[in-house]
Amino acid sequence: MPKDKTENHEKIISSAQKEFMTYGFKDASMRRIATGSGMRVSGLYKHFPSKEDMFMFAALVDPAYQGLVEMYHQSADDMHRILNTSDLSHVWETSNEASWIMKYVYENFDAFKLIVCKAEGIPSPDYHIYIDAIFQAVRHDLTRDEALHYASTLDEFFTLSWKNFFGY
Repeated sequence: MPKDKTENHEKIISSAQKEFMTYGFKDASMRRIATGSGMRVSGLYKHFPSKEDMFMFAALVDPAYQGLVEMYHQSADDMHRILNTSDLSHVWETSNEASWIMKYVYENFDAFKLIVCKAEGIPSPDYHIYIDAIFQAVRHDLTRDEALHYASTLDEFFTLSWKNFFGY
C-alpha cells in the first residue's frame, strides 16, 4: 500500500509559504524549504521537482488567483448583459468593483502578497496581474480598513472618469 504523502505535502507547503514570504520566489531555497518541513532535500524533490517548475508557488497562490479571475469574468459578463440592453442607465451607477476586489484580496492576503511582492523570477508572466492600482494596497501593507477606503476612492474615481470621458 503506497504511503500517504498528504502530511508531508502540507509541511512542505507551510515551509514554502514562509520561505517565499521571507525571501521571495527568486531567492527562495529548496534546501531551506526542506529543512523547514523536516525532510531531506531529496525527499522534497519527490514532491516538487524544483521551485522553477512553479508547482510549489502555484500551490500557494492558484486558488486565490483563480477565484479572482472567476470574479472578474462574472463582473465582465454582468457588464456585457447591461450593455446589451436598451436601458443603459445602470452603466454609470457608481461601481463597487474595486471594493469587492479589495475585499477578496484581503480575504486571501498572503497569496496576493506573494503574487504582488514576492513573484520576481517566476518564469511565467501569468501572475503579473494588470490591475496594479488595486494591488498598491498590498504592496504598501495597508490595513484592511485602509484598503477598503482606498478601493472606494478608486471606484468613485474610475466611474466618474469614464462617465466624463464618454460625455454622459
